[in-house]
Amino acid sequence: MTTCATETKLTWSEDAKAMIPIIPELFRDTAVKMIEKSAMEKGLSEVTAADMAEARERIFKMMQVKEKPALPTARDFLGWQIPRIMTQAADSITCWVDVDRVLDRITDKESWVREWSALGEQFENFGEKAISENHGATARVALGAASNYYRLAQFTINEANPVKKNLVKKSVDTFTKAGEFHIPAIEPIEIPFNDLTLPGYFQPAKNKDKAPCIVIIHGADSTKEEMLINMRMAHLRGFATATIDGPGQSEARLRGALFTADGFSKAVSNLIDYLVDRPEVDSDNIAIWGVCLGGTLALQATAADNRVKACVDNNGPFSFGQLVKAMPPAWISSINYMAGYGAEDGPVQELLDSISAEDAAPKITCPVLLVHGVDDPIVPASQCEAIYEKLGGPKEMFMNQGGDHCSANVHSFVWPKMFDWLADTLGTDANA
Repeated sequence: MTTCATETKLTWSEDAKAMIPIIPELFRDTAVKMIEKSAMEKGLSEVTAADMAEARERIFKMMQVKEKPALPTARDFLGWQIPRIMTQAADSITCWVDVDRVLDRITDKESWVREWSALGEQFENFGEKAISENHGATARVALGAASNYYRLAQFTINEANPVKKNLVKKSVDTFTKAGEFHIPAIEPIEIPFNDLTLPGYFQPAKNKDKAPCIVIIHGADSTKEEMLINMRMAHLRGFATATIDGPGQSEARLRGALFTADGFSKAVSNLIDYLVDRPEVDSDNIAIWGVCLGGTLALQATAADNRVKACVDNNGPFSFGQLVKAMPPAWISSINYMAGYGAEDGPVQELLDSISAEDAAPKITCPVLLVHGVDDPIVPASQCEAIYEKLGGPKEMFMNQGGDHCSANVHSFVWPKMFDWLADTLGTDANA
């Protein structure tokens, strides 16, 4: 990149455009938005090259970018995504060697879909062969990896087109087959919601007739299948688990269930109605764990249903509406998609204002744990502190140094603490 003289001034948009030649198309909107955010935080309409150097370094560090004239692959831009991809290694054979090989072949959105789909198909075939040979353990982890790779393939598609539908179906189908080989089995469930049902999964605790249950809520760009790592962590601590695609999320969105914040709380209450009738669930000990958007929705659902006995919010903002100007366009597109609008024409501010802990936090009386990465470049730590101040009941806050968005880069240390806290709070056997 050509470096401007220190005294030369340029608008943030011009500075962003100067970066375009070294940013692959898939990641340009995020990079440009982050430059804009940095300038706005400083209250600047124009900046010097020296003013922008720090912001540019932060962007490059987050995306693991090296300044060079051309980057043929997505590798250097996935530093923020790779830890999230690799969490699934906990209970599948998602493997760095395979991910590493795919990154060499991804250069744009088309190749993103193509390469992750091909890897998913490879592991689906491996899993199906294992089933035919009566190798259940191999089938479980191979099909789990296939589900993860199909999930990644559809990740960048924010419209209900045939490609999206097919990839979501493949991710669901392979996960469901893998679930049959878990011990106990992970069971597909359907939760009534308005005039349709929401798909989900339930897994009873191991070697227990009845156990506390954790409801797991995922984020805007996630799926219930990605929650396998959280189901496993809860299961190892003696919990039963349940998770759904709520209104607007993944498979539920493709069924026509569109997102609203109050609709999501209703969906969680309907799920709890279902759980209290399950003989494997201790109906007096149901908790909620949520991540990012799911963290804020977990707080809203907890406030709306007094049957929830504990809640964990992992990096959920105090107010999505407050963050809209700094949000990457891909996030705006995801939320508009959840609500049934096009990428550019949704009532973004109205939608985001409805996702807030402002009214919910003071109503919560059960114990709450807030977890936040201090270095989260998208949701500032001040958002977590704002929730903490508003909470009306027992509360704890864990700010982890070095943690980025949702602490994905330090999940091996941070996430077990969340489920240990739930085990201590609800009194399960942490050595189950």
